[in-house]
Amino acid sequence: KPKPFNRATSSIKQSHTIYLIDAPGSVQTQVRIGYALDDKHLSTQDIPLACRSLAAILGRSFSGRLYYDLREQRGLTYGIYGQCANAPLATSIKFYGSTAIEHTGAFVVGILDHLNLLASTPASEGEIAALKTYLIGEALLTQDNPSQRETQFIHQLVLGLDPQSNQAMNAKLQDLTPAQLQQLTQQAFSGEPLVILRGDVDRITADLTHKLPGWQLEVVKVND
Repeated sequence: KPKPFNRATSSIKQSHTIYLIDAPGSVQTQVRIGYALDDKHLSTQDIPLACRSLAAILGRSFSGRLYYDLREQRGLTYGIYGQCANAPLATSIKFYGSTAIEHTGAFVVGILDHLNLLASTPASEGEIAALKTYLIGEALLTQDNPSQRETQFIHQLVLGLDPQSNQAMNAKLQDLTPAQLQQLTQQAFSGEPLVILRGDVDRITADLTHKLPGWQLEVVKVND
């Protein structure tokens, strides 16, 4: 498992805007932090690899960096996860979870700091090996499940991918090095993040302002 996180110097460009959806009386804050992965920052060939590997190393439930630190070490959440969405018109990666009202600022800062840490410090060889085992094992299990195999085949058709694309992805994973993952991280997270929180705005604003000085807070109105 990765070591507990010590805050690192930020190296990732950030939008400095947090969008707030007001939920008066809420005892938790729902947090979503996402990035669009496109050819402005990554080569077209690297986008699927970056999306899958970064979502997994940071947010693969119990064995992800975010879960280990923000839940197991610091007790800020019951769960924090990463998700890669590879759609025909766009590919995106998001990290999501919920935290108690009083931990809102620390939880948001913790997620952003982990993105910066992965971009500034290469992962260990052992962590990369565990990542490969997880992702390649996941791919093999998918092929053993008829329903999942059919869903994957349809998804490949929609995306216009070659039927052998999974084997090519696994080959790239096998060759992945700590330095390559660090470079993918720097490129993937160099754009503007979309940060959305749903919680009691009156109760979380002061904490967010204190923990994230200089960030703009913008309340978004949602129709009932």
